[in-house]
Amino acid sequence: MDVSVIIVNYNTEKLILDCLDSLYAKTEGLSFEVLVVDNASPVRPTLLPDDRRITFLPSPENLGFGRANNLGASHARGKYLFCLNPDTLLMNNAVKELFDFMEGHPEAGVCGANLYKADQTPGHSYEMREPGILQELINSRSCTMTRFNEDFNAGTAPKEVPHVVGAALMISKALFDRIGGFDKDFFMYLEETYLCYQVRQLGYRIYNVPTSRIIHLEGQSFTLRTHYEDFLFDARRTYYTKRYGRAYYHLSNLPYALNALANFLYLRLRGKKNEAQIWRYRLQKVGQPAKPSAK
Repeated sequence: MDVSVIIVNYNTEKLILDCLDSLYAKTEGLSFEVLVVDNASPVRPTLLPDDRRITFLPSPENLGFGRANNLGASHARGKYLFCLNPDTLLMNNAVKELFDFMEGHPEAGVCGANLYKADQTPGHSYEMREPGILQELINSRSCTMTRFNEDFNAGTAPKEVPHVVGAALMISKALFDRIGGFDKDFFMYLEETYLCYQVRQLGYRIYNVPTSRIIHLEGQSFTLRTHYEDFLFDARRTYYTKRYGRAYYHLSNLPYALNALANFLYLRLRGKKNEAQIWRYRLQKVGQPAKPSAK
């Protein structure tokens, strides 16, 4: 088996069925299997459990993104694991493009696709800066006209990057198992960033492969913005503490708060009350105690 595709479901059955249709329509030239992990969806899937195209793996609890992928990986038979978001649609033979790249580049530990928005304009595919205080300040989208962090490869050649987006990430199963899978302390967000950091620490490289093209309907599995912000802030706390230490995390909260305040005031002055409320919520998150891990 060449590739094991792992998709995590949480109330996204319709999206996954569309994803599977595109996956089987576009993928050729390699052997693959698809494992769908159901993260204890409140709305139980009715079609996926009997879909013969997949191996359906129900979890009795919501494991989050990383641990659910770990569950799928424990059942995988492929040489490579391909973590694919449910809200994705393949534009070409994207899995084969990534597989061929990994086979031809033994120095590569992880590779990811070029991701596109629903209208097929460039989407967030990777980051060229490590998460940290500087990255947060220059990556603000509200008080600046330009986002100073390249996140899409407009060329045709693979590009080495610090980390790729986990919506379409390929890694060898041997390396994944060696690392221990996605770190269990992350519930959702930044777990792929930390995985890429661990891969680089072992001497491997991370690449974006632009010939692998996938539409990412980003955020389709979320209905409440505050839930997204809660998960993201908790992931930020976990990443900074693991990577840089607790003192760095607490230090980072000062510029984070100032940045959030500046964005809130800027957007309020421009009459964008809904966007301003997001930054107000982020400001309120600073200093709140960590929530118990959802495990």
